Amino acid sequence: VPAVHSMAVNTPNANSQQQFGLLSQLMGNPHIRRIIDVADPDEIAQGFIHWQVRYEQLSKGRFIGSMTECWLNDIQIIEENLSQQIFMTGSARPNAVSVGVLTAMSEPAIWHGQAFGQHHIACMSQQEELELNVASGTRMANITIPFYLFPEFDESDVMAHLLKGQHASFLYHPALAQQVRIKLQQVMTEVAHSPQHFEHLEVQRLLTSELIGLVDAYMALALPKTISASTEKARRVVKTAHT
Repeated sequence: VPAVHSMAVNTPNANSQQQFGLLSQLMGNPHIRRIIDVADPDEIAQGFIHWQVRYEQLSKGRFIGSMTECWLNDIQIIEENLSQQIFMTGSARPNAVSVGVLTAMSEPAIWHGQAFGQHHIACMSQQEELELNVASGTRMANITIPFYLFPEFDESDVMAHLLKGQHASFLYHPALAQQVRIKLQQVMTEVAHSPQHFEHLEVQRLLTSELIGLVDAYMALALPKTISASTEKARRVVKTAHT
């Protein structure tokens, strides 16, 4: 039986949230959930809240896996550690966009038939099928953000493109991939080890904005003509990867 651990972090009174607009209205208790020492890959797959995925072990040997899931309000961050070669299929969380990176690997993964390494970023929306083959010893992280947290989506063709899967499902972009990787690992570590840091509403609001900015940066690169208004923002976000 896998060990499941969870913890929540207290936040300030909701009365102080009105001045921050939509993001602040969404502030809740950052929450960590862990599934560790799993012997069946599908137990990891079944741990994904709002996802419908299946994991099939392709390599021989004992499987040991773990998953850590962090919720910052409606934003979902997942980190996985898989000891064996796994083929993943299924669908992502509805009404949301997901961006993922490899954090460690023994060899490149295969994303929809193409090589996928640490300099790549993958993206899924609800209409797309997951098809990922990862090597033994792979660690990866992804972030999923609901569409309603991107107000500009309603003012452009982005939503239509996402719903139809008309965007680049993965990109080679070392700088942005590195920044996504660092930020997701940082969030996981801070929520797990320094939960008091998130008791302040402004800290939560800033972090939420930064995470949304990373996904927005990917979309600006994946659909440059469609999200022209976000292009400069994407450049600013990517630029910070070098600082």
